Amino acid sequence: MMGAMEAIAEKVRPYTHVMHQNLLAWHRYYSGMLQKERDDNLAMRLENDDRMASLGRLNQALGQLRGTLTDGDVSSVGEIAYLKEQLSHYQRAAAGYEADAQVGSGGEG
Repeated sequence: MMGAMEAIAEKVRPYTHVMHQNLLAWHRYYSGMLQKERDDNLAMRLENDDRMASLGRLNQALGQLRGTLTDGDVSSVGEIAYLKEQLSHYQRAAAGYEADAQVGSGGEG
């Protein structure tokens, strides 16, 4: 009886070893995928934070420029228009509409 059990154990041992190796490989693969997803998510959040900070600085500069504008200051009017255009551009990019805006502006003219 002991010999039969040992024979069965010897036949099962390679199968369990292969199954264990497959489980470890699966774990490494999915752990790597999760880490990549975390890294990508962090990169996107940092990029979005940079974009928002940039928008804030642009909005602040625009507000300061508006505060110093007088009726006779024609050169500042062009600068304000440019800054407004840049602010709109960044807002569209932040909202994900920049590709649509570029396609739409390419057809005009």
